[in-house]
Amino acid sequence: MNKANSIKLITICLSFLGLILFYILPSTSFAADRENNHPWKGFWIAEEVGIAFDIRQHYYLSYQIDGHQCFRPNGALLPPVGPIWQERIAYAKIHVERRNFNRIHIERFSTPERIKMTRVNQLPGNCQLEGDESWHSIAEGFFYNFEQYYAGFKVRKLDKEKLLAQYRAEANNVIANNNIETIEQELFKVFTNFIDELSDQHIFISSIANNWWHKSGQNNNSLSSEDLVDAAKGTVKFINQNYSKSKIREYAHKAINAGKINSSVYYFQINRLINFAPLDNYSTRSENELKSVLRQVARDSRKQEKLIIDLRFNEGGSIKFANQIAAAIIASKKDIARTTGSMVYGQQVTPPVSLGVVEAQNRNRFQHIKEIWVLISHRTASAAEYLTHNLLADQRVKTFGEPSRGTWSPTLVKSLANGWIFTVPNYRVYDSDANEKEGVRINPNVVSKSSFITISTKKDPQIEEVLFLLNL
Repeated sequence: MNKANSIKLITICLSFLGLILFYILPSTSFAADRENNHPWKGFWIAEEVGIAFDIRQHYYLSYQIDGHQCFRPNGALLPPVGPIWQERIAYAKIHVERRNFNRIHIERFSTPERIKMTRVNQLPGNCQLEGDESWHSIAEGFFYNFEQYYAGFKVRKLDKEKLLAQYRAEANNVIANNNIETIEQELFKVFTNFIDELSDQHIFISSIANNWWHKSGQNNNSLSSEDLVDAAKGTVKFINQNYSKSKIREYAHKAINAGKINSSVYYFQINRLINFAPLDNYSTRSENELKSVLRQVARDSRKQEKLIIDLRFNEGGSIKFANQIAAAIIASKKDIARTTGSMVYGQQVTPPVSLGVVEAQNRNRFQHIKEIWVLISHRTASAAEYLTHNLLADQRVKTFGEPSRGTWSPTLVKSLANGWIFTVPNYRVYDSDANEKEGVRINPNVVSKSSFITISTKKDPQIEEVLFLLNL
């Protein structure tokens, strides 16, 4: 190759590389929790909801905007703002809009909507006050988040102002009358008592440093998450030991167990709607793994006409994954919008966005299935309820077991300056007939009390009952 041709080849290669850098890389979705030097660090305004954000590595700090100042609904200036209002976006993607790094979209994996944001040089007025780690600031940060974002006060018929005033007073009393050795534990008790008043099992608070964890409305007699895992394993063991043709196997990082019970029935146990791949909760690896499992289940069940989908041990996860599973099984020729949700911001409620959507499919991998039974229990919750609700759009589907939990609202994950983490359900959720869903349980077609088994137990009566209903 002569010198002229070499120069020409190098020029072409450099031009091609330039096109890649200019057109492809800027439009790539970046995982916000894996970058330390974001090109989007700085101040942003979320267009639809009047919220400003200061994006810093793993967090964005939110401020309510009214004109050029930061106000609370009662007109008082916000208290010092800092780490108190941090909201993790570790499970989110940031999309750059048309290669313009002053316009981004934040996509949360737990809900389908995107937040459109525009860069600004500085936050308005008093938004830039610094926070502190005093106990008063921590307490106010906790209650402020429920005051601004919690969507359940009205639907649960709770007196918002009275509850907040009562527990703010209790927190202030604890802070005033305890020493440094007892104040942390006593304040945590105040917070747990407050969320118990809400009786919303989508709410929890935890202190990782102290190994404290509490879920709203869950008492000491409640079955733990570890017990649920054991119960799911026990069911698989029971089936494999008692049905000669059964071959139930683990898939998707132990989130799914599936296989044939006999020549006509296929068993599909989904224990969580999150973390289908190691160290990956919501993003592409988990999504691809779920797609792979659904294809595998469709292939393995092609000679079966009856399907059992077991959601008794499933307390939720990602609505996106629930929609994905329902879409694969129902295989509708058109999109089916089953639920919508409106976010709550103080006194404002945003226009509804689609949540539970069964998207149209070009191919029906499960058309050979003639009858589907979905097993649910009082622990079936959140995204698992979306999955059940979506599946009920299919005439082949019937439900069996206990009424579900009735927790529909997606949640914000919040963290306080001392490291405590808690959740705030911030959606009003409605079905396709505009009926509010929060607190509404899914009642099964056939009622049967759950008898959660463990690995040491040798029987699962509900599996036997369902097989009887299937005339086996």
